[in-house]
Amino acid sequence: MLTKLTYLRISDCGLDGELPVSLGNLTLLEELDLSYNYDLSGAIPSSLGYLKNLIHLDLSHNFLSGVISSSFGNLTNLKYLNLSVNEINGSIPYQIGNLKNLIYLDLGYNSLSSVIPSSLGSLTNLEYLSLNFNQINGSIPSEIRNLKNLIHLDLDSNSLSSVIPSSLGSLTNLEYLYLNFNRINGSIPFEIGNLKFLVQLSLSHNALVGAIPSSLGHLTNLTYFHLINNQIQGPIPLTFGHLTKLSHLYLCYNQINGSISPGI
Repeated sequence: MLTKLTYLRISDCGLDGELPVSLGNLTLLEELDLSYNYDLSGAIPSSLGYLKNLIHLDLSHNFLSGVISSSFGNLTNLKYLNLSVNEINGSIPYQIGNLKNLIYLDLGYNSLSSVIPSSLGSLTNLEYLSLNFNQINGSIPSEIRNLKNLIHLDLDSNSLSSVIPSSLGSLTNLEYLYLNFNRINGSIPFEIGNLKFLVQLSLSHNALVGAIPSSLGHLTNLTYFHLINNQIQGPIPLTFGHLTKLSHLYLCYNQINGSISPGI
């Protein structure tokens, strides 16, 4: 057994079979990258929870299944966790909130269900969070307001319901926000206009109602805004004339009325 191993990278090498439980014996490991081995299958062993020195864990783009073990909550030195593009099911364990050093978390393109745990609000160093293309339901937890360093938030293509929490407006470093293809209702919070660094905003294919808030005209870095297929009413705000970097504006399949301002 290679018990002195600190780095193990075997990505895109055609590995198959299942992950051995004995990986948990490599307790000095700081980086484990087994990504892009499309025939690597079976469950993620809970023994990975013994790898307490791990900083970087990438098991993405495989055919792994089963659940995310609560033992992952022991990996408190982890900064990068990518389990995307697998067949992982079950819920996101509450213990993920123990990973206070995490900067990058991608669980997208799996079959995760249940709700977004409020414990994610404890990941205050997080800059990238993607849970897209799962079956996550319930609401966006208000605790997400604690993620002040977040730059990229992608929750698209789930079954989220309820409203967009106004607390998202406190994520003032956010550059990318994707909430499209959910069941989100209610109005677009005025506070979204606080996200001055926002470059891309996609709210398409939900059940949003009300008017487009004039505060979105404060998003002067915005290049991409999708609001297709909602129940939005009223005119395009005159403040959109301030969005001089906007290159993609999609408002179709709503109930937009009024004239197009000469400033747009």
